Amino acid sequence: VLKNMRQMYGSEFERNSASLKLSTLPPVKMIPKQLVHLFQILLENAFENVSGRPLIIEIGGFVTAGRLHLQVTDNGRGIKQVYLDKVFDVFKQTDQPSDRIGAGLAIAKEIVRKYGGEITAKSEFGKGSTFEFSLPIATT
Repeated sequence: VLKNMRQMYGSEFERNSASLKLSTLPPVKMIPKQLVHLFQILLENAFENVSGRPLIIEIGGFVTAGRLHLQVTDNGRGIKQVYLDKVFDVFKQTDQPSDRIGAGLAIAKEIVRKYGGEITAKSEFGKGSTFEFSLPIATT
């Protein structure tokens, strides 16, 4: 899924001189459409908040207790601390100009919750953001 995201957003990667760094990750147990939607939201959020430098998005994680703990990090504008506790609320936006309605991260939160996880955001304004969450790994 993650490799396909690079193809899906090829023009965005080119426009933003962006790179995507992926760790080797195990498959997760969830509906593929929801996994795609989750990563679409996180990538679109990164593209919406680029800074003046080439965008770098890193996706990595580790497995513990049957769950894949993921980190999606970008070096974009970041989020001001005043907004950090509200980014997962529906229709809440930062003071950055946008034509979006502010529901993407709220949807991401609900997708992660559906699979027994929580999503959190860490950010330093001007330096970038990291979204952390866990998903159940697939068992064979």
